[in-house]
Amino acid sequence: MPTETRFGDLEGGMWIDEALAAFVDGCNVPYQTLWITDSWSRPLFDRLRARLRGPISDELAEALRQVVCKQQKLEDLVEWVELPDPKRPFGEFAKARKDACEVAEADAIHRFLAGQGTDPDVAPPLALPFAHRWSLHASPHADLASTMCPACGVPGVKHDWKAAPRNESGLTGGVIVICPCCQALLDVIAHEP
Repeated sequence: MPTETRFGDLEGGMWIDEALAAFVDGCNVPYQTLWITDSWSRPLFDRLRARLRGPISDELAEALRQVVCKQQKLEDLVEWVELPDPKRPFGEFAKARKDACEVAEADAIHRFLAGQGTDPDVAPPLALPFAHRWSLHASPHADLASTMCPACGVPGVKHDWKAAPRNESGLTGGVIVICPCCQALLDVIAHEP
């Protein structure tokens, strides 16, 4: 009688289907591991199966464990596997991807708040951990907003912002609403030009 592959068995030398079975066994532990659905994971697993032949490496097994533990993204792992050999280690690849995304998010928010290149009626759906990248002029008496943070369940705090000089949109500034706990950007309200 065959035994089921468990997450604790995930190691280099396994075939990809066996490794993915162990991967799935480790997922969907509420608040602890990656939550997956069949419809979301199947195309990613198919891409892995199409690229991998033979036993998986120790590095790939460790990367799969990191994804299950929500330390890395499955999409990044699939893209790394699809790169031609030789390739840099997965940890370096994932860090470079994360750094590039953070810089792009910070720049998008900066351009939005400066009124350059983004529709002023639509705030970018991005977190706000990069306040040092632009000048926020917080009001001396921060007002609580009616906007609640979906992650933390607390009301956001309003902060004034001023548009950069010579901005292309003609915006003069407005109010941003930030979660005081996780610093997520909850709302952007622009003053009429």
